[in-house]
Amino acid sequence: MCVLEPDPGMCLARMLKWYFDSKTKTCDTFIYGGCKGNGNNFETKKQCQDLCARNRPP
Repeated sequence: MCVLEPDPGMCLARMLKWYFDSKTKTCDTFIYGGCKGNGNNFETKKQCQDLCARNRPP
């Protein structure tokens, strides 16, 4: 999930979510539409970091 590009999904909500950017090895925000999308979609920066950033090899 952590290597996927952020996917806003097909719906029209505008929710601020976090994703892991595998190129920069950091968590960043994106606008999520509220449905579909993929697993690289986190409620908080901490959740993103805990699941992706801290467990990535250098």
